[in-house]
Amino acid sequence: MSEQEKKLDGPDFARGVSLGDLTEGSMISGQVGGEAVVLARTGGALFAIGAECTHYHGPLAEGMLVADTVRCPWHHACFSLRTGEALRAPALNPVSCWRVEQQDGKIYVREKLEPAERRARTAAGAVPESIVILGGGAAGNAAAEMLRREGYSGPVTMLSADDAGPYDRPNLSKDYLAGNAPEEWIPLRSPDFYREHGIELKLGVRAVAIDPKGREVRRAMALSLDRKAFIDIISEGHGDIGGVMQPLPEGVWGMPEEFLRTLPGYDPDAQKSRAEAREIMHKLGYGPDNRLALKVSTRNIPPFRDPAVILIDQLKEVFIDGELEIVETALWYPKMYRKDYKIGLNLTGGGVDDPDQQFYENYGCGSPRNYTGYCNPELESLFEQQSMEADEGKRKKLVWEIERRLAEDGARPIIFYNRFAYCWHPRVKGWTMMVNSITNNWRMEDVWLDK
Repeated sequence: MSEQEKKLDGPDFARGVSLGDLTEGSMISGQVGGEAVVLARTGGALFAIGAECTHYHGPLAEGMLVADTVRCPWHHACFSLRTGEALRAPALNPVSCWRVEQQDGKIYVREKLEPAERRARTAAGAVPESIVILGGGAAGNAAAEMLRREGYSGPVTMLSADDAGPYDRPNLSKDYLAGNAPEEWIPLRSPDFYREHGIELKLGVRAVAIDPKGREVRRAMALSLDRKAFIDIISEGHGDIGGVMQPLPEGVWGMPEEFLRTLPGYDPDAQKSRAEAREIMHKLGYGPDNRLALKVSTRNIPPFRDPAVILIDQLKEVFIDGELEIVETALWYPKMYRKDYKIGLNLTGGGVDDPDQQFYENYGCGSPRNYTGYCNPELESLFEQQSMEADEGKRKKLVWEIERRLAEDGARPIIFYNRFAYCWHPRVKGWTMMVNSITNNWRMEDVWLDK
């Protein structure tokens, strides 16, 4: 018997079957107009749907009726008897439905119904602004699709360590390898499907941890900083407060002071910022009687160690108890590269006062010098945009917007900029002193001694 003949086994429901042949809570297989159909009776109502699960063609008539749904006997996909909708994974596509009529003790299955337009549910409470799904397999794909079917309209992002979109893994390891399944069967959905449904796929990305409190704790830490106190203690008042870009007037791209003060932790009123930080920590469950204990790691030389001690003292104001961990120089940078720390204090040198050098090197996804592992592809697109902007005024506004977002994310906050002095003998001639760098003025081709 051919496969097609197997599918069409059973009575022709268009000609009618006796109502007595279909008892309450049962199903029978048959056919209508050349298609395999299952007739079901549950809760006193009659339903006719496609006979095969849309996942791997399991026979639904051998499955289980639960209220007005049917469960596939193979992998437990669930379909609505009323609409044919796939309600549970692993099935993604609906089954067809037919109109059923009861007349003179017989059941007749009539014309196929048009797919019912699903009405989006209205959320009873607040919904998240965006949703990230970890994993790009069939389950993650089903979750993303169900969010859209349920009417969720916010951003949906799927993170997957694979370099390909969601695909049919069992088919790949069985029928495809056996030569019985063509390659086009393997993807669960086409790229167009994800674009049309507003589902963003981020491939080749591995999630290493879920840290729901981390962003808020980082913000509280940024708000705890009294930058002027650092400058007064470390450099006897001869430092500068700035963001990612070197502050004015030496820096070209630094934020004007009125903009800088609007960033978290840059308000000159440190006590006001700390009050906001304590509110955040209270919401996270911390307080005077439940303090957050963290290690503060740094390199074991005074320019690193001294500000780390001040940082620990300031964090106490927002219910964070820091324990100083000093690390020898030979071990410090490997430790940073491994991201083997909770709080790290480091000195960062810039080769040139240019946004490209700062943003890509210290905040770009995958940069070796991005010690915190911060990665924001949306913000990185602004890196590209500002880099291509020829108008200096427009580019500055883009740079300041990037600065604002980095500060809001608590991404590697800059505490302060130190100042260094140069000394040279009068007999040294031809040397040009740099005003915004300590690393770019050591070319000595034109330097000479007059005696």
